[in-house]
Amino acid sequence: MFQKRRLLSKASAGFTLVELLVSLGIFAVVTALVLMKHQSFSGGILLTNLAYETALTVRRAQSFGINVKGQGPVFDIWYGVHFDRSKPTEFLLFADSNKNTTYEGTGACDGIDTADECFEKVLIKRNMSFNQLCIAGPSAEDCNRNIINIIFKRPDPEARIYDNDVPGTAYGSVKIVLVASDGRSKNVVVRKTGQISVE
Repeated sequence: MFQKRRLLSKASAGFTLVELLVSLGIFAVVTALVLMKHQSFSGGILLTNLAYETALTVRRAQSFGINVKGQGPVFDIWYGVHFDRSKPTEFLLFADSNKNTTYEGTGACDGIDTADECFEKVLIKRNMSFNQLCIAGPSAEDCNRNIINIIFKRPDPEARIYDNDVPGTAYGSVKIVLVASDGRSKNVVVRKTGQISVE
């Protein structure tokens, strides 16, 4: 009888096929959930990194403008960042050497075309882009702007925000709306005071 009990307990000690399949199914579901959350998390980090890279590029233009980074023998140059909604996966850091508050050039940034004011092109990758350029109007926010130039000139750290559609008019702030392929968005806000923030 003792021998029979020992054999019975050894036979029932392992998993049955059904128990094994249920365990594998639970493991597969948990793994799928973790991977989906990981992709969402990493996508959010990439979008946040893009927002900070955009803000830092505007800050570099501000630094160049205040410190008057020379271009050749000329040290009296304005610096700015050019956003064009027709090219939503890039923006340009440029030297406004003729001080007309607009970017004039092809955007090649190759150093060959000396008339091109661009000296750095920032490419937006991984299915992200900016899809809106919003300026603060007198009564409401206007997000139908196509081209915005943010200009800095010495010795003033303040930003001068210009719209190519309305030349000569400076605005109080601009919001650059950056979007990921899944629809999430981050905003980079540049105010006339020179404050640059990520929201």
